[in-house]
Amino acid sequence: MPSISDVLIRDGKLGAQRSSCPLYVTFEEFDGEMHVCLATRGAATRAKPDQNSQTTQLDRDAARKLFEILRDGFGFE
Repeated sequence: MPSISDVLIRDGKLGAQRSSCPLYVTFEEFDGEMHVCLATRGAATRAKPDQNSQTTQLDRDAARKLFEILRDGFGFE
């Protein structure tokens, strides 16, 4: 699985969200660098429930950029 090394803002609209799910956050060290892993799991109604559905790994720089985007977008202080 590739590690995300940059985070970019793109204009667009979100489609209708039909369901919700928790996001699992894990911190792991790879090759001496800390990464954050963001993962969702399949819904109970899927063929393979509770299996990782989408997973994204961010290195430190990408995590900082995502933090800044979220802070600015939501007005966090």
